[in-house]
Amino acid sequence: MVNRLRTQFILNREQYHATREYWHRLCTELLQQKHQGQLWEPWLSIHKSGADLQPEEGPIYSLYSKIQNKAVCIEQYLPKGEGLEVGALVDTFGEGALPNPISFLKFSCALSARAAAIAKALLETWFNPETSGSDMERQIRKLIPR
Repeated sequence: MVNRLRTQFILNREQYHATREYWHRLCTELLQQKHQGQLWEPWLSIHKSGADLQPEEGPIYSLYSKIQNKAVCIEQYLPKGEGLEVGALVDTFGEGALPNPISFLKFSCALSARAAAIAKALLETWFNPETSGSDMERQIRKLIPR
């Protein structure tokens, strides 16, 4: 049995914003530890200041670093079963369209204590300027059970 967290996040705006704030605090804490707090900013337009966020499953938080040319997109979903529900992958945004395509980490989960621990470990690795996409893929295989 998995210890679920914030399962009511799509019921209303208050719950949704509290859940989004959870991800914001986690990312901010990790970036401050690496002295990079000012180097990352909201990435997807729905996550920029002033956006009217609707409570729904899917992307709940995102960040982009122009200096590192990397981004992260966190997606949260309602649980579908009793077990751990978590996934991650590294992809490229803007291939063939942008002069410098952006490498990004996509992390998705039904939030639980275990999923949060995995997210923290993955984000901590990804925020490191030296971490490449292939480094991250190895870390994903190591941390996420198949």
